[in-house]
Amino acid sequence: MRPGDAVFQGHEGLPTWTVTLIRELGRGGKEASPHLLTPLAALDEVIATARSVAGGRSQISEADRVSLGKDVSASLKSLGPAVQKVSSAVLRAFQSDDLRRLPQLLADVDGARRARSSAKTMIAELLLPRASRAAWDDVVRAFEAATPSETCTVRVAQLREISERRGQSWDAVEGRLAGLLSDRLLYVAQAGAVDIEVTSENLNDPAGLSLERRIELCRAVVSDAPVEEHSIVWMIYGNAALRTPFLRRGPVQFFNGDLPLTAIRDGCPALNTPDFERPAELEHPMAETFFDELPERPFVFARVDVDSRHVADVRRFARDLVSGLVEVAHRDAAWLLFEGEAVFTAGQWWGAMGFGDPRQMLDRDDPRYDRTGEFLGELKPGIVERLVASDERTAAALKQRRWERAVAAAEDPAQRLTLSMRTLEEALPIGRAAGGSVRESCERYLMETWSMGTLNGQLRDAAYYGTSSALRPGASSNSTELRNAILPSTGDLSFTFKPGTFMERVAEVLNGLDELTMQHRMVAEAADWVSSASAMDAHIEELDGRFRRLLARTIRQRNAVVHGAQTVPQVIANCEPFIRELCGQVVAQALAAVADGEDPVDRLESARAAWLRQRAALRDGKQPASVVFAGPLTDD
Repeated sequence: MRPGDAVFQGHEGLPTWTVTLIRELGRGGKEASPHLLTPLAALDEVIATARSVAGGRSQISEADRVSLGKDVSASLKSLGPAVQKVSSAVLRAFQSDDLRRLPQLLADVDGARRARSSAKTMIAELLLPRASRAAWDDVVRAFEAATPSETCTVRVAQLREISERRGQSWDAVEGRLAGLLSDRLLYVAQAGAVDIEVTSENLNDPAGLSLERRIELCRAVVSDAPVEEHSIVWMIYGNAALRTPFLRRGPVQFFNGDLPLTAIRDGCPALNTPDFERPAELEHPMAETFFDELPERPFVFARVDVDSRHVADVRRFARDLVSGLVEVAHRDAAWLLFEGEAVFTAGQWWGAMGFGDPRQMLDRDDPRYDRTGEFLGELKPGIVERLVASDERTAAALKQRRWERAVAAAEDPAQRLTLSMRTLEEALPIGRAAGGSVRESCERYLMETWSMGTLNGQLRDAAYYGTSSALRPGASSNSTELRNAILPSTGDLSFTFKPGTFMERVAEVLNGLDELTMQHRMVAEAADWVSSASAMDAHIEELDGRFRRLLARTIRQRNAVVHGAQTVPQVIANCEPFIRELCGQVVAQALAAVADGEDPVDRLESARAAWLRQRAALRDGKQPASVVFAGPLTDD
């Protein structure tokens, strides 16, 4: 988890928890743990599954229906107390009746129709203005108390989901919330809380409202009716050209990149057609800033006219629309949609200042930043020898790596997820005659490694951000020594993490942090986990449960895609990092095994045995710092 660290005007006089809240609002809950689906996404999957059953896709397995029910149950239980209270009438009825019987309801058409209707009703309940206000109350209560960092990010993610589903732009909502919380006159006046003329000189001045009053104004912001604003979205297609200067399809206008922007703005003989709509937004003085650096020709401008129904995310809607038109028109189109969208809304430009070729990412394509040479130098001689000798196991491992790269290049997320499962099915032994399955093999060979890797990441993040003050000018010698002991530098701006040292010195890290910051919350949670063997073992058990939930969800999505059932993009996006991590783990272990002349499955078994010994040592009462990440523990 990466805590927000943005510096904003007016933060100096705010309580620590309020500064933390404003920073996390800016991140929009993106750091929330993936093991929990957001409630509306989970309910959307109920509706999608019900529609698939009603449409004749009745081959949805019982295991998938059960796992869906568990996901929905967990997501609704994760709602904050204020949201649960204002939605209690419908929420409790849904939880006690239809949700409890969801696996059975999704087994036939009539039951699916009932499940779909009840899920739609539950969604409607969560989109009422009072639910938005309650979601804001839950966010505030989480941040003003010593609530765990994960809960804080979940609360923000839930507020964002409700706001966007109600048609609000999160960028706009978050900006207004931050402006009000920091008492900036411009936002307070827009809320009608003061009667002062706002000028360019005073717009960032303090309005003088109490924090309680500002929080109350924020409640009104999140429950406001969606602002119906017209937007124009500009994008660029690289490696593209039109045979005519201009082409229009519905709300999308395409302009050849050979046309100067001034000609597009003012009109010219080449654009003298009834379909041409002069883009008046290019007359705005800020327009040049957004079109200052254009790619090399040939390229095509795409101008999308977005109406108010899509105001919640005009950029994503515009990208989906224009890419959909191109893909429908030509299956083998070579046009490449560049990164970045310049948007004009309510008389103002916003969005990306420039358009980037996704093939030319600095850290990937610039040889000064590419680490291929470094990794080639670190290859073990064994794998080189076995590649030369055409060793069968090495060839199989190389095939898996090539498949992993090919899958990563696929454009569709659902396709990537589905194809990734093939790596697991091919690499892991599945004793089907003995009742085995992909799920069972993944749990056997990958769960402990995933859980311990996740734990390592949680501890590393807490250590890194908890000791970040040592990187600032004027840092004390004690903080610098502590940082260097836990995260010793390896040169070239990199470091290694010493989890044992962090576990031993976590109290020192915690004592150096301000309470109610995200860093303090993260380190405090880590301190709780390492406080005793039983606490650490309980946390790892919790991580095992997250693995099982994510695995069941991912298999459910794969099955839905394979059988032609409907899926929900947000759920696919939730699962993809997980399956990518598992496949990367399997392929890396296979390559490491063949380099040492081992069987890849033997390697997985050895890793599993090492983690199991560490878990057993915890249950015997050994202190976490002495056994967790301490190696195979094979010595007496």
